[in-house]
Amino acid sequence: MYTHRMRSLDPLCEAAHAIHLGLSRWYHPGGSDLAREGFRPGFPDVADQLARLRRTVGSAPVTLIEDDMYTGETLASTVAELRASGINVKQVVVGIKICQTDLAIPGVDTAAAVRYKLDTERPLSEQIDLGDPRDYLIGLSGLVILLEKESAEGPILGRAPYLLPFVKPSDRASFPSDFDWELSLAVLKLSQDFYQRLSRDLGLTIRIKHCDPHFALMAAHELGVTEEDAMTDFIENILSDAPRLATHLMRGRR
Repeated sequence: MYTHRMRSLDPLCEAAHAIHLGLSRWYHPGGSDLAREGFRPGFPDVADQLARLRRTVGSAPVTLIEDDMYTGETLASTVAELRASGINVKQVVVGIKICQTDLAIPGVDTAAAVRYKLDTERPLSEQIDLGDPRDYLIGLSGLVILLEKESAEGPILGRAPYLLPFVKPSDRASFPSDFDWELSLAVLKLSQDFYQRLSRDLGLTIRIKHCDPHFALMAAHELGVTEEDAMTDFIENILSDAPRLATHLMRGRR
């Protein structure tokens, strides 16, 4: 009988009795410099999440589920943090496993639905990459950006697409940096076409308020737009003023 309780880092996991653990890396504006790790936007503070887990599972063995494992560094640090908090992680299950070794944590087994066999003598980035299309469609998901360190409600987080003028695509995936602008402008135009067609098909104007709330927060905080602005107009303004906006939005780059 399978007795482990499941804890999921992947918001798409809907297994019965799974508890979602919302952890994320936060980046400075521009997307190249890591600010720190913390809670995923929309989740409570990490300490509160861990306290809830301890109350829920006690000393029972736990399986941690994630959609992919590229280098394994993030999962290894997460497992170490959970175990240091008294949570008995015994197994990690991933959908896609890229790294060629298991987690180097005693007492923790790694299982994967799909494993890639790669040349261990060559860097991973030269052989394979992982990407999520949602991160490139403006308004849907993206990189977690630390907009303000402190406020009355704690840190303010937003999300930015993996596109210029927000983030350099080559910082997030194995794209040649010489093509950052060409790729970004092409995807922005495709996104504009998408929102035009969606608005037409639904018979309503798709506005910033209909998108990911943390993208909307980033757009308001960084660019001064309102939630009532149409996405097609917003993207048109981005396309018409992209170089200047890149200078503003990339201010956090070192």
